[in-house]
Amino acid sequence: MAGQQSVQNQYPSSIAIDAHNGVVDVTGEAVKIDYQANIRSLRRYGSGIPYWEARYIYSYNELQTATAQQDAFYQYFKKQFQVKDYLDLEGNYNYAFILLFDLLENYKLHTNTRLLEQSIFELAANYPKTKAYALSALSLVLEEQQDWAAIDRIRDFQLHLSTDRSLKLGNRFRKKLMLNDYDVELLNKIWYPDNSFCEIEFCLRETVKLFLLVTEAIDRKYLKEGATTEVEFNTLADLITHKQLGTGINNYNYKYTMLSAIGDIYTFLFKNVENAVRQAYGHARKLNTDVNYNDEEIDALYKEKVVDKLGGILPVWISRIEAPDEQANIKLNALNTTRWRSAFQSICEKHAGNAPAFYQAVLELARLNSQNPSVEMIYFEASKSIAKADKLTALDLFVNYVFTDMQSAVFDNRQMNKTVQKSLFATDEQFNDFRDIINKLIASKDLQAALTTVRTIYLPKRKKMILNQEAISQINERHAGTVELLNKYLADEEPEPPMPVPVTASTAPHQADIVLPLQSNTLQTSIYEASLGLSATQVAVLNMFKKSNFTLAAAEVDAFAKANSVFKNHLTDSINEICYELLDDVLIEEDEEHYIINQQYYNNILAK
Repeated sequence: MAGQQSVQNQYPSSIAIDAHNGVVDVTGEAVKIDYQANIRSLRRYGSGIPYWEARYIYSYNELQTATAQQDAFYQYFKKQFQVKDYLDLEGNYNYAFILLFDLLENYKLHTNTRLLEQSIFELAANYPKTKAYALSALSLVLEEQQDWAAIDRIRDFQLHLSTDRSLKLGNRFRKKLMLNDYDVELLNKIWYPDNSFCEIEFCLRETVKLFLLVTEAIDRKYLKEGATTEVEFNTLADLITHKQLGTGINNYNYKYTMLSAIGDIYTFLFKNVENAVRQAYGHARKLNTDVNYNDEEIDALYKEKVVDKLGGILPVWISRIEAPDEQANIKLNALNTTRWRSAFQSICEKHAGNAPAFYQAVLELARLNSQNPSVEMIYFEASKSIAKADKLTALDLFVNYVFTDMQSAVFDNRQMNKTVQKSLFATDEQFNDFRDIINKLIASKDLQAALTTVRTIYLPKRKKMILNQEAISQINERHAGTVELLNKYLADEEPEPPMPVPVTASTAPHQADIVLPLQSNTLQTSIYEASLGLSATQVAVLNMFKKSNFTLAAAEVDAFAKANSVFKNHLTDSINEICYELLDDVLIEEDEEHYIINQQYYNNILAK
């Protein structure tokens, strides 16, 4: 079998390991092993990793289903892993799971548990999605060998997540928030919040501060009842441990299960606090905080000792968090492509009768959304909103929309709706002038020139006449006497008013429907609501959702996006933006490794 060649000579056969310090003794020498290699040290593979659609990998034999290109890359990936050169798989985790089973197959040949342990730890640390499966498989091997010391190391690895204690939550914020030892120890019990919201330093800091306030309030609540948080939580954790193990305190696994249960309790509190901060900051996605052990006794005690206590405290203390600063707002807007809508609504209400203030506020909102892939929608909606109140401001904002849209991954090129066009352009000439400005902007990408030219659209236009001076001179000479006589008569009379010019079809402003004749990628289709203006790429991915029962793996969407030269996030976000006004909600939601469409929402975007 390919990939099963012995690697026995690559590692020493006798290794003693200090579980807590990650130190091994090889032939008498103490050597520090970094089991928790930094994930950021992954090396990017320059030639492009062969895409392998994500699916469950159950054995090493799954490699037989790989293409020749995928198999060749796997062999290179494995070779580099053995020399501690860890490659960034760019989401193609099938290779990492194949390697896991490969390591287990190799163990059957060399039977060196220390070698297997070291390799599994390296795999789990550098490719975290394999961690639960890898450590579980390693535990089974070590239990067969009755290697309890090694199992102890696995539990320690699971419990602490990292041998680098500086990555613990309490240690990280000790100096930043001037924490005492108790607070540091409390925060270090929590599973580190590894998500995009907490990657924003400001958001994580405010969540930590609120968590400490909330746990302190819980402490006070228990003290009033003549109890302590520690005792009450330990009682709950002990019940969970007994239910899971079915045995008492003398069981070898009791210590680790008990500590894990306590960590889960505090992590549950932290998640609820984080959700409150997310809601306060307008972050759409919430963490799952359901408590369900499938045991009535545990669920009831959990509700009594944790859930009920938290429910009366969290709403009181949420007001203590600080409003996001500028950098946090920019990052939050990048994560939540529709977060700008609430701020935009406030701008519309605050500056309804003040076009200059409205314009400046929209520019500032767009600046705070500079990393939002849908930033151009701010200008587009603002242009529609101000059209009736101030035409020039509406045109300026539409020019900004087109310019910003050109900078995005996909040029959506949305059209003004006909109602807005009619309110902005009284004549064909005005419309044609604006069309020319937009086309020149697309060609030159000179925003300032376009904004300057827009100011002339509503200025009165004077027709230029070329006079024949020679003919005028001849007429003057021929009728000089007549003109002089007429002037004498006219000098004594009042001038008559000019005759009114009847309005005809040729002089009336043209009110026919106007469409900006710009290049567009819009695909008219009988399947989806035509007014949405979905592009061919957007229609294609929606059709994929329908064929897959409205659920697609993230890897599938990513592959489709790459094949169509767009970014995955921009593709889904652009569809959500287009459909938001119709649905008043997002159409495509991200759920861990999948994208999901609510079927009822999908039905609502179909052509009626």
